[in-house]
Amino acid sequence: MKHLIVAATALITFNASGQGLSFAQAQQEMLANNLEIEAARQAVEIAQHELRATRGLRLPNIDFVADYTLMQRDIKIGLEGSKGALSDITQNIINKGISSGVISPQAANLIAEGISPLLAADWSLLLQKRSLFMAAATITQPIYMGGRIEAAIKAAEITVAKAEYALQAAINAKTTTLITDYYGIVLAERDVEVRTNVVNGIRQHLSDTRAMEEEGLIPHSDVLYVQYRLAEAERELNTAINKHTIAREALSRVLNRECSEKLTDRIFVVDSIHSIDYYVENSININPIILDVRGNIGLAEQGVKLAKAALLPEVTLLGEAIVASHNLTTLLPRWSVGIGLRLNIFDGLGKERRVAAANRANNTMFTIAEEATNQITLLIENEYYTTINSLKDRRMIQSSIAFAQAYLTTKQEGFKEGLTTSQELIDAELELQAAELRELAAAYNFCKSLARLLEASGLSETFAEYQQIAIFI
Repeated sequence: MKHLIVAATALITFNASGQGLSFAQAQQEMLANNLEIEAARQAVEIAQHELRATRGLRLPNIDFVADYTLMQRDIKIGLEGSKGALSDITQNIINKGISSGVISPQAANLIAEGISPLLAADWSLLLQKRSLFMAAATITQPIYMGGRIEAAIKAAEITVAKAEYALQAAINAKTTTLITDYYGIVLAERDVEVRTNVVNGIRQHLSDTRAMEEEGLIPHSDVLYVQYRLAEAERELNTAINKHTIAREALSRVLNRECSEKLTDRIFVVDSIHSIDYYVENSININPIILDVRGNIGLAEQGVKLAKAALLPEVTLLGEAIVASHNLTTLLPRWSVGIGLRLNIFDGLGKERRVAAANRANNTMFTIAEEATNQITLLIENEYYTTINSLKDRRMIQSSIAFAQAYLTTKQEGFKEGLTTSQELIDAELELQAAELRELAAAYNFCKSLARLLEASGLSETFAEYQQIAIFI
């Protein structure tokens, strides 16, 4: 399986020759390009637009309306009956004037001739022509809405804050993923490097043992044992290469691009971390998940206010002005203003039930917030002690490395003197390599658990502070 050595060597050479990528650079790329973070960022912008739209409820609502109307006929008022009554009265006056001698026949004829055109005229009054056009502007200004507008605006502001909390939660979660994937690649590369050296070393041992077998210095079983160890080492190298490939793909998804550069940062640990109370207190104040749940309490409180506002009247200022017209009757006024009041008296007790439901939802949110806080606190305790245990494991493994190194030195000297078999020498070398890998794995577990601890505490952005006091492995 010499192709494994070639592949591993090519992998290490390729990564070493490419442009390096530090963790800080990867984090900046993630913040700029990660799709989930971008979606959360757009959700914040959407909430901000909704807030601006809700604040517009305080402003007047101005509408422009225009219509053209064609009716069956003109609208008129007929006065023909009045014309007949006037004719009868006039004739009666003339007749009585003639009979009493007050009016002469000649004067009566003159009066009749003078009033005749009036009686012959059309006595109908046109109110509106059948064809008309009108354009008007209306304005509605809320004066008192029972607290509806204020509650709606406050709810929109809380929604913006919740969207910002969701964005921060997404950034924190992706930061944890980035730490896991970035240092997972570093661990995988070291694993490949170590196992490549192991395979090369065992191959050299195999060559030496075959030579010693030909000289009759060792039995054939020693050769078989080295071959067995070589096969195991090659299998483990192949597994390490596959893990490295998977780790690269995971990091590429986080960065939203193909990632093939050599990672320049090394796995690290720190001597100590803060007390558990430090992380718990920060989680209560800045953990975006807890803050988001508290935002739900605020929304529930505004829901109660909105439900109660439905019990109160609405008062608005109304105004209308005709800005253009054609054939519109002059009897209609060209502008008007007023105040409107609306109060729903009875809707089947729906308003009262909605108030009761809103109060119950508000009380439920307090319970949910308390439970979320307890869950986050429990998570912090778990990750805190996992982080502490990783530091303890690494310290114990350091003792194992020192012992394995001393043991290997003894076996190497014994092998030169013929007192140690190749099997014992290989076992000693493998034990040292395994101890070094265990130290790397412990340091990697520290980075991973620290990232989860910081995420649960709302302190993911402080990861760089731990890098500044790091002990690199």
